[in-house]
Amino acid sequence: MTITEISKQKNKENRVNVSIDNEYYCSLDILTVMNFKLKKGRELSAEEISEIILFDQKEKALAYAFDYAASAFKTERQVKEKLCKKGYDKIVINFVLNKLKEYKYINDVAFAKQYTQTKKKGKGRKLIEYELKLKGIDYECNISDEEEFENCMELLKKYMNNKVFDYNKCARYLYSKGFTYDTIKSVLEEYCNSDRD
Repeated sequence: MTITEISKQKNKENRVNVSIDNEYYCSLDILTVMNFKLKKGRELSAEEISEIILFDQKEKALAYAFDYAASAFKTERQVKEKLCKKGYDKIVINFVLNKLKEYKYINDVAFAKQYTQTKKKGKGRKLIEYELKLKGIDYECNISDEEEFENCMELLKKYMNNKVFDYNKCARYLYSKGFTYDTIKSVLEEYCNSDRD
């Protein structure tokens, strides 16, 4: 198989169209063309063409994933799902995920810690852990019982602003925010006792 033409794409300046044996074969990044020293008249085997296309897909997917992961903290699962939706195969996706981990663009433990820190004021441990599971992270929150109690009490006070106290409504509200039954019970008891004083 012989490269018969390499021409720039009209809409994407960094991409070129490659024709083999006078027929369009594929599009490649200009850096891939330079990396493999591709030029008109060069003979290529089927294995070489497969290697070139795989390299180009990896580079294209990596650039896309870097942009996606750099915009905000992402989990490994989020990046993987995004690449799957774009149609990349497993080999390319695994390559990209390993590179992103290597360059510390994705780190599920760091993500979970940051997520816990930002969400703990308005949500209980159970809900945060559930939301992390949905994002593909199995993580046990490091929120102490005392901190959980304080966060729950603070949320209850905000909820109760100018409302008539209803034990069951308050319990349901706090449960929907991911607090455990024991924490809710303790908070409601203390709230009732402090309300009477």
